[in-house]
Amino acid sequence: MATACAVPIDGQNRSLFDAVDDADTDPMTPTTETAIDRYLSTVITDLDEFWEADFPEQYGSRYQPLAEVFPFFASEGRSIRCGSPLPPSAISQNAIYCSAGDYVTWDAEILMPNLNEQFGQFAMGIVLSHEWGHAIQARARVNTAPVVRELQADCFAGAWAGRVRNGESSRLSLTVDEIDGALAGFLLLRDPPGTPLGSRQAHGSAFDRVGAFEEGLTEGNGRCVRYETDGPRALFDIGFTSFEDQQRGGNLPLGEAFDLVVTDLDAFWLDAIEPRTGQASFPVDAYSAESGDVPACPSAGIEVVRYCPDDQSITVEADQLAAIHRGIGDFSIGLLLAREWGRGIVSINSLAHSQREAAVLADCLAGTWAGTLAAGTSATDISLSPGDLDEAVAVMVGRRPADLEGIELSAFDRIRAFRTGFTDDAACLR
Repeated sequence: MATACAVPIDGQNRSLFDAVDDADTDPMTPTTETAIDRYLSTVITDLDEFWEADFPEQYGSRYQPLAEVFPFFASEGRSIRCGSPLPPSAISQNAIYCSAGDYVTWDAEILMPNLNEQFGQFAMGIVLSHEWGHAIQARARVNTAPVVRELQADCFAGAWAGRVRNGESSRLSLTVDEIDGALAGFLLLRDPPGTPLGSRQAHGSAFDRVGAFEEGLTEGNGRCVRYETDGPRALFDIGFTSFEDQQRGGNLPLGEAFDLVVTDLDAFWLDAIEPRTGQASFPVDAYSAESGDVPACPSAGIEVVRYCPDDQSITVEADQLAAIHRGIGDFSIGLLLAREWGRGIVSINSLAHSQREAAVLADCLAGTWAGTLAAGTSATDISLSPGDLDEAVAVMVGRRPADLEGIELSAFDRIRAFRTGFTDDAACLR
């Protein structure tokens, strides 16, 4: 399934629908109300209440509710008007805000059911709150670059989610797992790897979009409004390094990627840590669980990549690592290795006072290393390709390491720690 927010379409405000087969027939098929319908209705009411209170504070004028909010059924074969007719394919697996008709609509047959099934109901709320963000931009006459406009809508969605998380909604609540599910949804809503930030259709990578959502969640709408002048936090327009890199989708073969990452991590941490505090290099042992050749490590659970404090080594389960590389991409293994390197650095040098702090630092240090690849200052001849940071997000959302058992640390927290290290190479070790 693929889905993307449509760019608001301008035009004359006419009737909403252009029926293909019968202009006198209501284009919305009456259906029995479902749990999804009830949840989305609650979200819509809550969004109206949120913006009714916050729009005057941010923009100094009264909030005007949308003219229409409704589901769309592409299977009926009817086009919808947004200045001019939009074919059903424009809405299929999509959600849009139409400025010409001042409405939000969404695919009720594929998009919302799939989001609900795969990522939980709050992911549906994030899609609607993002489209609401475009409606707010229309009311505030926001005029900025397309990618900034999209990220600001993500930030607005985060601000609304923050209200729910903080218990300020009388209708909705939000758990850590639901936030993580919503983050997973951004992996579907991201731009294809290699999309230039200056493109008219650019929405941002999953890494950028999660960052904008986080700013809204933690700082509120005041930060989102400042996107017009200050912009979102640093965006990373990472391009392919060569035609060959583009041909292989930015992914190195497993063996080549593994060897380069291990070499680079050793060299990076020897330079960054060892002169000040001690050991920064770890022997790496690959094994196959299927053969029963599992190395003993009483202080660590079985994991794809794991740091073993007993003998200060890092072990790798080769078959699972290969599956992750196939399913996500080469930087997935880079993230897994870098995090365990970080755990080793934290453990040996006694940099943390609790398991939670150690886990946060490990992700932060992984981000510090990744930042050198983005800056072109890596110890070896490797660099980031388009999509690599999204692969890191995919790993943190999709895999919970064994050492986090019993620790309250969400994927959202982990991504934030990684981003901190990525953007500020000294932040983790202050």
